[in-house]
Amino acid sequence: MKMKSTNQILNDRTCFITKQKLPKEKLIRFSYDKFNNQVILDKDKKLLNRGFYITNEKKYIKLLLEKKIIQKKYNLSLENSNFLEMQLKELIK
Repeated sequence: MKMKSTNQILNDRTCFITKQKLPKEKLIRFSYDKFNNQVILDKDKKLLNRGFYITNEKKYIKLLLEKKIIQKKYNLSLENSNFLEMQLKELIK
């Protein structure tokens, strides 16, 4: 069994949906701002808020849209939920 280098392990993140550990480069990051109760797409992966990652595949992004998983988990308001859906739809294009 081949061991991963320490550097590679530090760059791995767990997908919010699939629970797979993947390198950050293969994932999309979302940041949760608890003060505004808002989830924001973190394109540069540099926002300081707590965040989560999802696999960069259209089928998982569509799953997030259809099942409203993020909206339910973070109990987002209608306005913030619509903003998140708009960001997700941009990723599918």
